[in-house]
Amino acid sequence: MKAIIFDMDGVLVDSEILYRKGEEHYFSKIGMTYDPLVFRQRFMGVPHETYFERLNEDHQSAFGRPLPEDFEASLNAYWQSLMASELQAIDGAAECLGRLALPKAVASSTALDFIRQRLAKTRLIDYFGPHLYSADQVANGKPHPDLFLFAAEKIGFAPADCTVVEDSENGVIAGVRAGMRVIGFTGGGHYEDKAGQALLDRGAERCVSTFDDLRDLLAS
Repeated sequence: MKAIIFDMDGVLVDSEILYRKGEEHYFSKIGMTYDPLVFRQRFMGVPHETYFERLNEDHQSAFGRPLPEDFEASLNAYWQSLMASELQAIDGAAECLGRLALPKAVASSTALDFIRQRLAKTRLIDYFGPHLYSADQVANGKPHPDLFLFAAEKIGFAPADCTVVEDSENGVIAGVRAGMRVIGFTGGGHYEDKAGQALLDRGAERCVSTFDDLRDLLAS
């Protein structure tokens, strides 16, 4: 391993639990409910555009009409207010990043401006220099491998020399398809299954639930 590529939401910053808070609030308004397993597989880790396309498809199928016109804008605004007021770094992230001498990048489905905002708010942005990459920069987001391959190219390493740290099944699939070593991360506040069996089933080599465990694994 010569370089490490981190997903952001749910790995570096504890944002997935805030997304869930918004979803619980707004989904109830439109009568949408999901089995947690189905929801993770269908929505977690995918690009923003894909998320709302799939949600609209499901709403159309369930009720015979598209989402309300203001739904996406309202939910996005609510999420942004939560991120501005409540977002925190995952425990131990800064210490781990500070000790990792390997080249590092972020590869996230979130828009690039929001990546910068969230990493700046949580004081993690300086650990990555210019190496912040978004699904907006490639043709296909996760679970396609494009974003991880793009990040590897930008930091100057072959895919086989890169390790990916991911919390979503779609992200794990993308890392595996990119030909990279993939470590599942279950340390976010949204994660109930700390063993990460769903991530292991998708091809993660190992799962860790803390940054101390991640640092130990990377050193082994």
